Amino acid sequence: MNTEIYTVFDLSSGLLRGHSKCAPDRINSQLQRGQGACLGELDLYAQRVDVEVWQQIDGLVTQRRQISGDEKAAEISDIDAHVDRLRAQLIVDYQPPAPDDDHDWSADTKRWIKRPEIQQRENARRQTLTRLDEIERKQHRRVRELLAASDPQMMALEEQAVSLRAELNAPASSDPTTGKSNPSAPTLQKTGD
Repeated sequence: MNTEIYTVFDLSSGLLRGHSKCAPDRINSQLQRGQGACLGELDLYAQRVDVEVWQQIDGLVTQRRQISGDEKAAEISDIDAHVDRLRAQLIVDYQPPAPDDDHDWSADTKRWIKRPEIQQRENARRQTLTRLDEIERKQHRRVRELLAASDPQMMALEEQAVSLRAELNAPASSDPTTGKSNPSAPTLQKTGD
């Protein structure tokens, strides 16, 4: 079965809504009320259908269907030529509303892009947050050590943690159940957290 790609659009605004791949005789069953379709894969974000031109084409196609007989061949040919001229005007460039004041329209990409100074500010903020997170993570161990020195309960917890660290970092990592050496066991190193 021969399939084509169609671009679905809103009949009242001409805004493109998506694409549909189907056989030509099935496209109408793919459309919802208030939608039309154009053959081809249009740019959903930078093009739209000129609704007035679409209405003219639709009227001419309806008129053509009502004409019958060989004596009207010239009239049919004129209608077909007029429809072809209108199809060239059917698709127009479209610039959607800006997402916010931080974006500029790029005529090259036909997209809204963030202004360079906004991108720089966002990158600097992201880097600052990353660095701040690193610093705060390094503070945790030191805070625990300081609290342990002044609080007996924290000191008991810190002693348990020191004991567990020593157990994990024991030389040759002996197996606690058998007391035998296990040279393949990994050892942990203090990372300075």
